[in-house]
Amino acid sequence: MTRDESLSIGEVAARTGVRPSALRYYESVGLLPPPPRVSGRRRYGELTVGFVALVQLAQRAGFRVDEIRTLLHGFTPDVAPAARWQQLAAQKVVELDERIAAAQRMRSMLDERMRCDCRRVEDCARLLVTADVDLESTRSRRMPPSPTGGSHAHHTDRHTASARRTAPPARPTPRARD
Repeated sequence: MTRDESLSIGEVAARTGVRPSALRYYESVGLLPPPPRVSGRRRYGELTVGFVALVQLAQRAGFRVDEIRTLLHGFTPDVAPAARWQQLAAQKVVELDERIAAAQRMRSMLDERMRCDCRRVEDCARLLVTADVDLESTRSRRMPPSPTGGSHAHHTDRHTASARRTAPPARPTPRARD
């Protein structure tokens, strides 16, 4: 055994903050090469600590296991690490931008729902189905369509005014637990 292969799985775990089970998982999915064994026990080299740090960095950046495997092993040896990061990061930024846009659409829908003044769920559902087309087209320019196909613009002036003429909305009461 050389000095380069002197770390036990517990020592690598302690130095990297990763559980031994995670190290075995990284090995099983091809992120880490299988280490040599001495008397049936895994023995890791110092370089493994660096590879684990690289895996952790990629995970924090949002890369999935398959993407990390591509980063580490999916390029020909002549492709520099910087070029690998640049290519994969560019793809990840596009994915991240899509996720941010989806989150912003979700936020817009939630903001609209917080302004809901319907007294009954049936009123809200009916208004979603029968919303004024002109109001819908005006709002759809500002807000993406609802993923459920409904209208974001179900609060017309007529609806809001009629709801205000009635009693104030009842507060929801928690359900009794069995």
